[in-house]
Amino acid sequence: MENLVVIDTETTGLNPLTDRIIAIGFWHVNKFVKFVSNDEKEMLENFWKFISENEISKLIGFNINFDWTFLKLRSMRYGIKIKYFKKYEERVDLRKLLNSEPRAKGTLTDYCTFLGIDIPGEDISGKDVPTVWEAHQNGDSNALPRIVEHLQLDVLRTKALYDKILESGMI
Repeated sequence: MENLVVIDTETTGLNPLTDRIIAIGFWHVNKFVKFVSNDEKEMLENFWKFISENEISKLIGFNINFDWTFLKLRSMRYGIKIKYFKKYEERVDLRKLLNSEPRAKGTLTDYCTFLGIDIPGEDISGKDVPTVWEAHQNGDSNALPRIVEHLQLDVLRTKALYDKILESGMI
């Protein structure tokens, strides 16, 4: 598992052209790693440096194309070079693997509940992240830790879902 990461991002909205990445989190070699910063460019540079230095060759996520679109477009905005860009085109989308119907319903939490995956913790909804980020921007010292906790729980859920898929022989 050393050459792959189970990844998730938190963003201020759904459009990478107008919204930004707040935090990037992933599971790598049995630990949660996060990049969080008010400076998006610095955060992305640190993320890609880590990916390159650790020779990560595969990104795995739930609805990974959303995260990937933000990562590549926001990096391009700042002129950040993505080393070995082409290999990340082979990322693994767990949502698509579980249900290939493009209009299928179901969130990460829905699939985890269905499969009996329980990751305890108090959590905000992903839909609430932009509002909580705004509170952070307005000086709420509890807001950013709440976003990071949500990110970590989603990464742990995604990792548990990935493990369940591995156990089933689907990958």
